[in-house]
Amino acid sequence: VRFGGLREKRQVSFETAMPWFPADYPGTRAGWDWELMEREKRQKEWASRPKGKRIEWESVDLGGGRRGEIGLGWACDWEKLLAKPATGAESMEQVSAPSLTVTEDKTRTTSPPNGINHLVPTSSSQLPTSLTPSLPSQIAPLDGVVLMTVKITVLSRGTPTPCARIYRLSNIDPELRRKWLSLSPNTGSKRRAEERISQTRPAKDAPAHVHQRHLASSLLTSVETQRVKSGIDRVPQAGDADYPIVPGEEALIGFVTTGNFNLREGRGVGIGCLDVTKLREEKGKEARLCIIREAGQGLGRLARWDLL
Repeated sequence: VRFGGLREKRQVSFETAMPWFPADYPGTRAGWDWELMEREKRQKEWASRPKGKRIEWESVDLGGGRRGEIGLGWACDWEKLLAKPATGAESMEQVSAPSLTVTEDKTRTTSPPNGINHLVPTSSSQLPTSLTPSLPSQIAPLDGVVLMTVKITVLSRGTPTPCARIYRLSNIDPELRRKWLSLSPNTGSKRRAEERISQTRPAKDAPAHVHQRHLASSLLTSVETQRVKSGIDRVPQAGDADYPIVPGEEALIGFVTTGNFNLREGRGVGIGCLDVTKLREEKGKEARLCIIREAGQGLGRLARWDLL
């Protein structure tokens, strides 16, 4: 018999891609109480650091002239999903306002605020695959935020961490949406690029030394370099000037409650909660794509969510 506590039990659940109660169920009374305790721990840890070595939440660069973290940086700020996001001049005023500083005082309760509901597993399993606007009858009448627990899989490099912000693809900026879709490994543009690269392969009846030379060249040359030589548009990488920025606050749909590098899958995986009501307009395979941004960082990562 091996001794184990809550941390070990939670880690085992994470490695098997299973949610852990109560941390991954913030819409319940126990889950909300857990979130409040974690907020206090993270805030104390943040405040104990020297001012020069801690994140200045109001200075976080989100791109497009936007500055300031959305909500409390050390928390999964579910109350932000209840508030109507500001647009236009109101959005700029909100960014420049000091309301995102650590001195912000919020009412603390031991149960979720009115308007935050959590789907039980039986209700989540009845959600349609394409997430069409016709939600089940037991979900549609609920007002406010309707949370469902999902698994987050990063489609590129990067690891989701607790309190990371989850965005849907932008519905008001088609160009930004197209840029994020171009990063998906299953997009048609990438498949066509691979096809064009494969066209440079020698014919089957070519001499043996031609095949050997092509094999040696393909092993020494990366796919990205081959794209450049073939005249194919380069896929932007994180940190590049043409890398897409994260959408606005209106696209915020949830937070990561548990996240780390999953040893079983060999990639960054997270467990989080999404607001179903903000996904009604999403259809097809694109409905499963999302953008993950670590709290205090401006860089986003393309990811896929799956129901648990």
